[in-house]
Amino acid sequence: MAEFQKLREEFLRLQFRGFREYAEWMKRLNPRDYFEASKRIGEATAGNDLLAGLEKMNAALNGSVIYLIGQHTRLGDHNKVESSSVKVQRIPHASHFMMFDNENCFYRVLTEQIRQYDK
Repeated sequence: MAEFQKLREEFLRLQFRGFREYAEWMKRLNPRDYFEASKRIGEATAGNDLLAGLEKMNAALNGSVIYLIGQHTRLGDHNKVESSSVKVQRIPHASHFMMFDNENCFYRVLTEQIRQYDK
């Protein structure tokens, strides 16, 4: 329980709004359930190759996949994606929760991409 509270407090201190929103959401959670769910998600995704999945989707959709990522996101192996055939769009002044951290830019980019392929 103490670790859960420390994690929540750390999220509240981060500069990015998305993590602070997430920390507020965590108030409603049972700490044991949170860590059990996190463990199951980690086990389910272990060994999954983000790049391979994106390239497979990109090929199936004739190069129309775009990978949106926050400029300050540190999770995952994004450098491999950026050197692949998948189009990458970094959202400035944003971390993992782009839609909160830089809402206007995130939705503008998303809308532009949807309109590009909705012809």
